[in-house]
Amino acid sequence: MSAEDFAALEWLEGRWIGSGGDAGAFYEEYRILDDGRIEQIRWSDSTFTTPVGRSTIEYLGGYVMKSRDGQVESLVTRMADDEIRFAWAESGRPGFTWSRVSDDEWVAVLDRRGEGPVVYNMRRTRGNG
Repeated sequence: MSAEDFAALEWLEGRWIGSGGDAGAFYEEYRILDDGRIEQIRWSDSTFTTPVGRSTIEYLGGYVMKSRDGQVESLVTRMADDEIRFAWAESGRPGFTWSRVSDDEWVAVLDRRGEGPVVYNMRRTRGNG
């Protein structure tokens, strides 16, 4: 991966309402911190006032990884302008893909072993920030 590849992920920046699978609505925000880091914040509700978790997507030495609490959770195995493919760091687990649909929508597809994938739809929200 190159620094230019990582910079193309700027489409993630913003606040998003997710839905799909067996989850109710959920709320995430992506903030570009610098040329090599994007912070993912999970919020408790649509007010975006109480964070419930944080992760970092980081470009380092030609690799892109997603970490939580200092532990690498997944590695990016493929990246294009509108798509990111992750493999879990824990071997044997299927990966997941984030695909941009438009400036205001993207889809997360989580692969599952022995079952069909789970699809989450992410819609940009303009409120509260």
